[in-house]
Amino acid sequence: MTKPERERRARKIIAESGADSEEHFRKVEAINLGVTFRHQAAWFLDHAKNRKRKPIKPATATSWTSHLAWINKKLGDMPLSSVSNLALKELVAEMSMVGFSPKTMRNYIQVVKMVVASAVDNEGEQLHPRKWNHEFIDLPLVTEQRRPTFSAEEVAKIVSAAEGQLRVLYSLLAGTGLRIGEMLALEVRDVTGSTIAVRQGIWRRRTLFGR
Repeated sequence: MTKPERERRARKIIAESGADSEEHFRKVEAINLGVTFRHQAAWFLDHAKNRKRKPIKPATATSWTSHLAWINKKLGDMPLSSVSNLALKELVAEMSMVGFSPKTMRNYIQVVKMVVASAVDNEGEQLHPRKWNHEFIDLPLVTEQRRPTFSAEEVAKIVSAAEGQLRVLYSLLAGTGLRIGEMLALEVRDVTGSTIAVRQGIWRRRTLFGR
């Protein structure tokens, strides 16, 4: 083969192998960076709490921190590029062994997915795009989830048994669907006629203003 023919053949082999694709470049870039799941998880949690667009609430941050404390024991030292369907399949198997409920498993797995998706390049493209396969992962379905509620009759009994301000509190909670933190943070200026404006909430005795 002549030199031009060899060069054309080499380019064809590279193209067919996908070694010159953007996806391959991102994978190589991620591997070279050597970012672990633990490192990316810490960045993700801090970013989620402080970002301008839909920052998570303190209760959510506390929940995710707890999830990641357990997850990091299993995946923390693994390169982020290696957190794939197989890694989640093994994680689900461990969660099943220690008795996690299907709902808890889904919550933990969702956090793992968000951490992996949070790794992006300078143009905002994911470094590790994944097509998650719940069938392969063997993630159980959530069925017969317990959702405790009060009937209208039970609410009436609770309100009638309460006294003073508690009667108003229970009535408003049942009638508006507000969270207790939102209800306790209400001020006189928030109530106009039959309208209640929710501007802030209370979390662990701290007032959190809406953003």
